[in-house]
Amino acid sequence: ARHVSPQIPMIVLMETHDLEMAADCLRSGAADFVAKPALVRLGPAIVSALGLRHSREAKARADTTLRDSEERFRLLADNLPGVVYLRRNDEHYSMLYLNDAVESLTGYSPDTFLDGSITFAGLCHSADRAACDVEIDQAVAGKRAFHLVYRLRHRSGAWRWVEERGVGVYRDGELRYVEGFLNDITERRRMERRAEQRQERTQATFASIGDAVITADLKGRIDFMNPGAERLTGWPAAEARGRLLTDLVKALGNGNTADTAIAISKEGKELAIAGSAAPVRDRHGKTAGAVVVFHDVTAPRAAAKDLAHQATHDPLTGLVNRGEFERRLGRALESAQHESAQHSLCYLDLDGFKQVNDSDGHLAGDAVLRQLGTALASVMRTRDTLARLGGDEFGLLLEHCNREQARKVAADLLQTVREFRCPWEDKTVSIGISIGVASMSATSESSTAVLRDADAACYAAKRQGGNCVHVFEDTAVDQTPTSLERSSAPTQRYSYPAHLLTQLSGYLVDLRLATLRARSTISEWWRGYHEETRVLHHSRPDEPC
Repeated sequence: ARHVSPQIPMIVLMETHDLEMAADCLRSGAADFVAKPALVRLGPAIVSALGLRHSREAKARADTTLRDSEERFRLLADNLPGVVYLRRNDEHYSMLYLNDAVESLTGYSPDTFLDGSITFAGLCHSADRAACDVEIDQAVAGKRAFHLVYRLRHRSGAWRWVEERGVGVYRDGELRYVEGFLNDITERRRMERRAEQRQERTQATFASIGDAVITADLKGRIDFMNPGAERLTGWPAAEARGRLLTDLVKALGNGNTADTAIAISKEGKELAIAGSAAPVRDRHGKTAGAVVVFHDVTAPRAAAKDLAHQATHDPLTGLVNRGEFERRLGRALESAQHESAQHSLCYLDLDGFKQVNDSDGHLAGDAVLRQLGTALASVMRTRDTLARLGGDEFGLLLEHCNREQARKVAADLLQTVREFRCPWEDKTVSIGISIGVASMSATSESSTAVLRDADAACYAAKRQGGNCVHVFEDTAVDQTPTSLERSSAPTQRYSYPAHLLTQLSGYLVDLRLATLRARSTISEWWRGYHEETRVLHHSRPDEPC
């Protein structure tokens, strides 16, 4: 008996009435002893007492276990970052249990909800209540969980945004309770609203700028287009979303530098654009896509091209002007001097053009120049350059063409002019031409010298009666009259040294070239002045001219 746990009740029955043994049992921990006659009478009572004691101990242990479980649940519920509840499924949302977090959410203690003083139905925003009821009823009917987001009025009067998740508790197929969890998402909603406002401002910014803005994901598929991109490409954003960016934009430069590219409209029309492309990175610095920003440069590019054309071409005939012709002539001379290439130059001067202007007017003369330029260009090679040098004079640069080949080309030009007819009003106007040919080689001094030789040959052709071709020969330079020599030659003959005649001839030709340049400049200035005067006259009729 000494080694038996006192938690286990024991009854010891002995045959003899031994007081020493009974005393020893009491010393060992026995609760009592009974002599045999009394034991017979008290046996049922002893058994009943022992059973009651065991039942009480079991209940005490069960109560302890329940209290421990409730304490653990209470600790768990109170430590959760939200409100845990158990309620009836009635119109007031009558609560059966609430953790202490409800006071932080609403400003009211759990007891005020448990005794019905305050109800969640009364705190729910009137604009949200109907939608919440519908969602809960549908979830309960379908025996599924529900998810709600609504506004709840705090005791201070402020509105809190609440996210609720709940589910019905069923027993024997019947709904008994509703349990769930409430979370305060006011700050999250505030952040979401700020993000929405930033997004709205971004959208408004994209909508207000004139440039096209398109963003794409890592696969190159479009996920955003601003109204500027919709207008430029003709693609609605909804239809373009998901399409490859390369379906709309071709060859746009990378980085921050502006490059030119092509945008393809919905109708397949190509538009010249200028812009830039850059990667889009997330908050961790990783590439999340790309953004392209561009604008239409079709009109500016066409205007720039037109300006460039005007700067290098004659406005009347559309042929290359004198400045561009001299630039190309200089480039040809460099190739002749450094690459031993052979080129030729033809100087063309119309015969009888003054009579056309005098008899039929300058408009007729302009028509002759325009149509004759077209006729001459039709018999040229693609690489040749035909230019109007000024007035009724033209220049033709024949690259990689020797003297004999140039002579044949000049003959073809002469025949073209002989066959040329320009209809004007009720008659047909014809014209003649004198052509001088000069070759260009590694020994040529300068482009001016080559032009001077061709000009001298042209006026040699005129002295021969015009409407013919004359090829310049180096040995005959002192015998070839120029236009200025021909117009200013004295009637009385004098004998001068040959080298002085040659030098004088060069000076006179240089003077004539300078005169032609000045005449071209004065003509262009006069046209501009006349146009400006006409505009001012029409725009300010109240001012005197």
